[in-house]
Amino acid sequence: TGAGGSTTALVGSYETVAQALLDYVDIGCELLSIRGWDPLNDAIDYARYVLPLVRQELARRPEARTPVPVGGASGG
Repeated sequence: TGAGGSTTALVGSYETVAQALLDYVDIGCELLSIRGWDPLNDAIDYARYVLPLVRQELARRPEARTPVPVGGASGG
C-alpha cells in the first residue's frame, strides 16, 4: 500500500468487515482505529453499514465478563 508503519486492511462486504472488527473485540481489543482510503466517504459507509452490524452483534451477546481490576483479581 505504500503506507509507513503497521497497517491492516479489512476488505470485503460490510458483513465481512463487521465480523473482522468483532474478531478484534473477541481477542480483547477495546479501541479500534479505522481509516479508509477515502476518509470522509469511508467514515460515512462505516457509520451507515458496518457499525450497525457490529452494534447489533454486541447487543445480542450475553453480558461481557466482569473485568479483572488492574493488578489482578482481588482475593479478599
